[in-house]
Amino acid sequence: MKKNLSNYQTGLNAEIIASNYLKDKGYNIFKHRYKTKYGEIDLIVFKDDLLIFVEVKNRKIIPNYDIILNKQKSRSCEVAMYFLSQHNQFKNFQMRFDCFLIDKYGKFKCIENAWEVSEIKLMGVL
Repeated sequence: MKKNLSNYQTGLNAEIIASNYLKDKGYNIFKHRYKTKYGEIDLIVFKDDLLIFVEVKNRKIIPNYDIILNKQKSRSCEVAMYFLSQHNQFKNFQMRFDCFLIDKYGKFKCIENAWEVSEIKLMGVL
């Protein structure tokens, strides 16, 4: 990632890298930057009967710990629930939340099942 890019452009570039990675893995990109009154999900992808909500995080270095705050997890779940209410074709799909981390050098790591839906249920969102 170039140092002089705006945060917005850097975020877009990270999302493009994530999209390309997921496409190479056989996933279909359904929505990019899905915005609602509850918040935004960076990518919504699917493959077979699996629907994945992907949070893309750009950092100077990739941390070895969970960088998604409970508030962010809760917001992502609210957006996911809204999405499902608007897109009945996915109602019987399995659902997963992934986190795609990318550093300033373009190295990345995709964390599948970054948080569990049951974890969010405990927070009272679902």
